[in-house]
Amino acid sequence: MVRIAWAGESPACIFHDALSHLCLIHTDRPCECRALFCEETSAIEALYRQDRLTRADILNTDSGLWELARFHDRTFPAGMASDLARRAAAGGQDARERLAEMVRAEASFRRTFQEKTGVPEKELDFYFGRSLTRICSQFGVRLST
Repeated sequence: MVRIAWAGESPACIFHDALSHLCLIHTDRPCECRALFCEETSAIEALYRQDRLTRADILNTDSGLWELARFHDRTFPAGMASDLARRAAAGGQDARERLAEMVRAEASFRRTFQEKTGVPEKELDFYFGRSLTRICSQFGVRLST
């Protein structure tokens, strides 16, 4: 299973047609989509308990790109950003300030990576996960980069 990209800011799949409510790749959809049935989630839960592909299975772990991905994970941990975003959403000013600093630094890292490598912006989430800006927005926290 590999996560399918979002459609813009919405967590909806990029292959979901909002007007027709149909999947644009239905006959070739990933196993995760085939297993998803909202009223009975046991099939998809079973898939999540199995070994899944990670970036380490796809990227050469002896490469500089892998080192950059690991650096990003250590420097801009999504779990910490989520925790700070929860506290910022509840009115925590210190959490908001720390989070704003992390978000600005991570956005700068992504821009620099993109400028130096030419990797399209839409591929950045594969290498580094969702941006901290996107993570914050899920908690209703908007920060400028």
